[in-house]
Amino acid sequence: MFVALSLVIFSTLVLVLSAINDAWSDFVVIGFAIFSASLFILFRAVFARIRKLKPKYIVIDGSNVMYWRDGVPSVNSVREIVDQLTRLQFVPCIVFDANAGYLLSGHYQNNRALAKALGVPEKQVTVVHRGTQADPMILDFARTLDAKIVSNDRFRDWIAAYPEVLRQGHLIKGGDSADGFWLARDQLQ
Repeated sequence: MFVALSLVIFSTLVLVLSAINDAWSDFVVIGFAIFSASLFILFRAVFARIRKLKPKYIVIDGSNVMYWRDGVPSVNSVREIVDQLTRLQFVPCIVFDANAGYLLSGHYQNNRALAKALGVPEKQVTVVHRGTQADPMILDFARTLDAKIVSNDRFRDWIAAYPEVLRQGHLIKGGDSADGFWLARDQLQ
């Protein structure tokens, strides 16, 4: 970016000199070409930096992922997936059914308790209210954040309202193997 900015300044000086001094008039075309190219490169560099600053969100169906190891609910399953995604520079947003705490520890756990267990900020965890389905919230978060969803659920009941679930790569599958948890990484791009 420094080189592009330097070229913009240099070419601006060439253009100013060619406008005020007849001896430099032959450099107008070259100065304008350098100015245009360096301005283009500068804008690309700035937009690339802005794009890097925008977080890459990913929504995790916590109530689905917690069953990935041997079909037994475990907060560790979710924590390992959160850690993998964080290493890949995603910002995970985890959504749980209201009964997740009971299944994990025998008592209700709110956003704060599950966030603490997962080692993430509370604002990244949502436990839906009793009697509310988590699926529409997961799908709404994904749509709002322009994010993919980590879940083995296919959300078939919600296709009419959320047709994006049919789009290749919108739903990221995963599971447990002898080598640890895996995610369909080719779909994470």
